[in-house]
Amino acid sequence: MRHGRFVNPAVRYTERMASQRTIEGTVVALCTAPSAGAPMLRHRQIELLAGKGIAGDRYALGTGHWSDPRWPDQELTLIMAETAEALGLAPASLRRNIVTRGVDLDTLIGATFRIGEATLLGVRRCDPCRWLEQFTRPGAMRELATRGGLRAHIVTGGSVQVGDHVVLAEISERFWVDAMLGSFTDAGSDSIARL
Repeated sequence: MRHGRFVNPAVRYTERMASQRTIEGTVVALCTAPSAGAPMLRHRQIELLAGKGIAGDRYALGTGHWSDPRWPDQELTLIMAETAEALGLAPASLRRNIVTRGVDLDTLIGATFRIGEATLLGVRRCDPCRWLEQFTRPGAMRELATRGGLRAHIVTGGSVQVGDHVVLAEISERFWVDAMLGSFTDAGSDSIARL
């Protein structure tokens, strides 16, 4: 709703998404690590497990740095290749699972989208933490602020390959209403289930 000069972010975001029904994004790299701090391994193909993560990845195995039931959105992370290039960093050093090119990942927050056989829900930005600086450089956390990528919930699992396209399926205004009211919390699976 519009109130004077203030524009509700959910309304602004929904209007922005409505104008961006076509997405041209492509997967350019797929990365996993078997445990916290382990080197990222590149793959041509990965298997996404609904509600769990990537087969063989640290967060699906419960061995990630942030593996904790209090953090339910650790299933899958995405980063834009353009971000890594702008910072002069190798995409794998950013420790995200799927590297894309040609899509603004922020526009997928609250949207259902498909990559390969999998259906995903964009949950929130994947804000960087100081832990990431061990794999990049001092100051990387600050450099990546607001562009650390996207956290996604795996709605339907399946195979994802390098070269697959990112395809927008649906925009959920209900997701944004819940987020603005604060009901998408640590136990946020109820909000996801209502989408």
